[in-house]
Amino acid sequence: MRFCSPVLLHSRSVPSFASRVNLPGYAHALVHDAALLGTQTAALPGAFQHNPVPAIVNGSLWTIDWEFRCYLLVAILGLFCLLHRRKAVLTAFLLTWILYAHDVRTLSEPWRSEFRFLAFFLAGMVAWLYRDKLVFSVPRVVACAALLLVTARFAPLCSLALPLAGSYLLLWIAAGPACRAIQWTNKTDLSYGVYLYAFPIQQILAQFPALRRPALNLALAIPLTLGCAFLSWRFVEKPCLSLKKKPLRDYDPALDKPRQPVPPPVPHPVHAVTAQG
Repeated sequence: MRFCSPVLLHSRSVPSFASRVNLPGYAHALVHDAALLGTQTAALPGAFQHNPVPAIVNGSLWTIDWEFRCYLLVAILGLFCLLHRRKAVLTAFLLTWILYAHDVRTLSEPWRSEFRFLAFFLAGMVAWLYRDKLVFSVPRVVACAALLLVTARFAPLCSLALPLAGSYLLLWIAAGPACRAIQWTNKTDLSYGVYLYAFPIQQILAQFPALRRPALNLALAIPLTLGCAFLSWRFVEKPCLSLKKKPLRDYDPALDKPRQPVPPPVPHPVHAVTAQG
């Protein structure tokens, strides 16, 4: 469901650039992306030629294939019943973070590390599986914020702190008291639609030179993006999510209840058998 919307978005971009782009090549890229083999359609030569960022239809889509790989990981962990063993997921996160730390130390461009996104994704998995034990407190929030501020001047150290302290801060912002005023988002999740449609909407607005000023572009893009995100949520994402009927208790350790002791078996009375003469 989350991977169909980008394809539909790009398919609507094709006609307006039909006279300037290689449609057969774009069609091949569209099929390639629909098969979740990559995000070749994020760039479209000939599109937005005079924009400050030319030829890019949706620069956000480069994360889609990484997201899909992480979802495959969740499926594999569930297939082998490892999601019920949250210590195994915690161990996987720590090992991934160590491998990411190695890349940060050795690679000239550590942001290209294949373990970077996996570390963040596993951090979120650990937080979810241990949510019955995860505690948000002001001292911990201050400590995480201070750690990020101190390491911000040293890019490698900040990169290593983000999956840990950054994830904690992000979850506190999302679930903490500061967000009680927007609890309506628990039932109307526009986050993915905002991620998906913000870039192309700003690109469309930027075709007009008068709308390229950042403040004006942002002021117009925000309501348009939220509107598209709501339509996506109402008619695509929410109906698809409603198909999930299986309860989580079968594989979510945070939902486990204390097991009731099994009563001992009741012995059956032994009846004497007499021989009939």
